[in-house]
Amino acid sequence: MKERVAEKIRILRLSKNLSQQNIADELNLTVAAYSNIERGVSDINLARLSDIARILDTTPIELLSEELIVREPNIHYQNNINQQLLLMMKQLELFQHQLDALQHEISLIKNT
Repeated sequence: MKERVAEKIRILRLSKNLSQQNIADELNLTVAAYSNIERGVSDINLARLSDIARILDTTPIELLSEELIVREPNIHYQNNINQQLLLMMKQLELFQHQLDALQHEISLIKNT
């Protein structure tokens, strides 16, 4: 049961585009201590579960329930992924231009 709750907390945190650091800061914990909660290593008392539920905009009952609580994708999370993908594509394009320039320079050196 502990692992199932921990996994639900992790999934919900990711769906809300929050980092472990964000949650750890809210709980006044180290990232390592919070990570232990998400990995099911540390037990969660009711007060801590309540705090985590509040931060994730849910209830302790929903975290303890059998069903998955992520009902809809978070737009900000999707936008963040799209922005990262766009940046990677731009970097790839820049690298391709640099590679083309280097290949041109190599052919000029070979021809002299």
